[in-house]
Amino acid sequence: VLADRFAQDAVEDQTTESVADTSQNVVEETPSTTGLLADLSQARFLNLKVVSTTEVDGVSVRLRTGWIENPTSGVRQSVRLHEPVSLEETSFPVVILVPGGITNGRQFDETSSGEFSDADYLAAQGVMVVTYSPLGTEENDTVPFDHQGYADQDGLAAIVTAAKQLTNADVTQIGVASFSY
Repeated sequence: VLADRFAQDAVEDQTTESVADTSQNVVEETPSTTGLLADLSQARFLNLKVVSTTEVDGVSVRLRTGWIENPTSGVRQSVRLHEPVSLEETSFPVVILVPGGITNGRQFDETSSGEFSDADYLAAQGVMVVTYSPLGTEENDTVPFDHQGYADQDGLAAIVTAAKQLTNADVTQIGVASFSY
């Protein structure tokens, strides 16, 4: 189901005939003023705790929640990790789902019209799924919305780095699925 949505979005993106010229509204940011080269050496998931286990098509999927410290802003961003726990494999590919627009990414974790969430469905297929909340999208965030600016991109880079450190991650197969990022 999710793969069909990806394919449909890709077809729609390819059929777009014109793009508005917005170059006059773009603010130029430079690495010297934005912290573009973030230090990712300390990137790791913090305080991961098991909050639930769900059965999806005969596969147990564990949900752990925690934080990642954004290397640019120092703000802790919420992360959720959906892991298959009853499959025979010992390492799994990882996909990081990046929410589009101004959403907090929890739409991937929530059940919409079925028995399980999109993230749990992918985990049941043998993929570790990481979802997260971009800067400024949580109700209690003390930082302004970064709208995929350099600091938010550094947070995503930290998540990719931290995913490589998970003991059951296949570090040769880590991907990012973006939804209008």
